[in-house]
Amino acid sequence: MLARLARPRALVAQVPGPGRRCRALGSAAGGVRVPTLELEDLLPGAPLTARASALEALRCATSDSPGFFALRVPRDVLAAESIAQTYALSRQFFSLPAEAKRRYHVSRDERGRGWTGSGEEPAYELGTRSAVEAYDIGRELCVGGSNGDPAMGPNVWPRDELPEFELRLRALYDSMTVISQCLFGAFAESLGLPEDSFRKHATENSRATMRLLRYPPQVRADGHPSLPPPFKKAGERWPMVAAAAAGAGAGGNVGIGAHTDFECFTMMHQSAPGLQLRPLGPAGSPGAEWIDAPPTPPDTLIVIVGDMLERFSNGTLCATEHRVPQTDWERFSLIQFNGLASDAIVSPLPQFGPPRYSTVTQGEHMSNVYQSLNAGLGAQGTAQWNGGAQAAPGASPDWQPYDYKSGHSHTREP
Repeated sequence: MLARLARPRALVAQVPGPGRRCRALGSAAGGVRVPTLELEDLLPGAPLTARASALEALRCATSDSPGFFALRVPRDVLAAESIAQTYALSRQFFSLPAEAKRRYHVSRDERGRGWTGSGEEPAYELGTRSAVEAYDIGRELCVGGSNGDPAMGPNVWPRDELPEFELRLRALYDSMTVISQCLFGAFAESLGLPEDSFRKHATENSRATMRLLRYPPQVRADGHPSLPPPFKKAGERWPMVAAAAAGAGAGGNVGIGAHTDFECFTMMHQSAPGLQLRPLGPAGSPGAEWIDAPPTPPDTLIVIVGDMLERFSNGTLCATEHRVPQTDWERFSLIQFNGLASDAIVSPLPQFGPPRYSTVTQGEHMSNVYQSLNAGLGAQGTAQWNGGAQAAPGASPDWQPYDYKSGHSHTREP
């Protein structure tokens, strides 16, 4: 299996074009069919017929309804034990005393890696405050990586408190990177593009962050949190806690507000229900209803589209809006954002018609969004924001465009 990932080859079978009607696949979530794709069928060495069908399913899932998909990953790429061990280590770290966690606070690292406490992160939606704590990990490189980008460099590791933490998380990051490299090629081919169209920008200096998340429970009236429920059956809903007054709950009034992610795509896993997604309507039209994300067994990830793929495809793909309301139970989540090198230029590709989006680099786009977040202006509809030397909506007069040679990284929740 892993050997096939290292032997890319051209797809000979015809991939259906954007005009072909997509058929419903997968399981229902809130009445929406969420397809489950097999990573094995998307690998470059898969049988041509199986791969062509998988690429058609990928195109339908992302350019039509629902706009996202579940991905089943073979054991030799992502072992179930890796997910279980990560959640165990995540629980151990977040259970450390506050003074111990503060030694690894993101404010102490130039790249914004390490721990962020609950309620500390900027709000995507005005009037909300996120009740989530996080630990950020990037690719382990020397300071500045190989291109001088200050967002690249070594990670922060709690070696004294959790000796296994670094070894396990670096191995998981590498496994998630193998999956993402396959998906970069699959996304391109599903759109009828050369396999390396996106992946050539996803170098070792890519803005690719893995996050461990803990969402504290909303405490009930009796003072005790609830146990997490089983993943729901079709048509059932969980007792989510709606946004309340600012400061409610453990450091916030939502798990995380609605937003899209700033990179190309995001891979997600959750230990318990809570993640909600806004699906696209027919033919990729904007959806209105939120649905609960389908279950994520140890071998399955949820994959959503980010801002950069929307811009590359000129809106053929749409970034997936998602959120996490507060729940009565504790949740852990594992996220990998898959972006490009900071200086990668993102423009609508000519195959997708007259450009509807301006040209921007990955670094400029992230800088624009973080500038807005840090100014308390939120971050809504970020895929459509102007790029280049354009500031985010409502930006302060002293805003400056991002320069990856001297810029800084920031953190945020998924």
